[in-house]
Amino acid sequence: AHNSHIGDARETGSRRAREINIGQLVRERFGIANTFNIGFTTYTGTVTAADSWDMDPNFKRVRPSLDESVEFLLHEAMINNSTMINDGQYFLLFRSNNPSVILSKELHTELHKKRLERAIGVIYRPRTERQSHYFDANLSTQFDCVIHVDVTRALRPLEMHPAWEQAEKEHIPDTFPMNV
Repeated sequence: AHNSHIGDARETGSRRAREINIGQLVRERFGIANTFNIGFTTYTGTVTAADSWDMDPNFKRVRPSLDESVEFLLHEAMINNSTMINDGQYFLLFRSNNPSVILSKELHTELHKKRLERAIGVIYRPRTERQSHYFDANLSTQFDCVIHVDVTRALRPLEMHPAWEQAEKEHIPDTFPMNV
């Protein structure tokens, strides 16, 4: 399941739309002390995704995240603090049932502020990325932990399509041929 399914919908713009998801349902059913929602973020990279539903997956480049997004904030934090990274990835823990784990209240407060969050799933539409893939969220209460992978790599399909293989080899920009 993707972030938009796992993160508690009550901590996103979905709350206003009265939409619910797995993360919210699980927390309501079992209680927050008995659940642990993990989210993933990325700044840029590549993904395997389709242009629309019922279309074949393609190798696609992920645009760098918007400056006002949580992904950009996590990218900047990684760049500005080299002690916290491990090969361009790290995790942030917002909640723990273990009393010996020390959590940062400052981090929790900062990431509870409403920010844009990007959701990339089966579909990725770079040309309409802001409208298609970003939503408002309070990250530190939407998830119990977030794993940030600064640069992702696309999963290779089990059944390779010639177009996917060609795009992977050439790293054709999503704006091709408009931005040549």
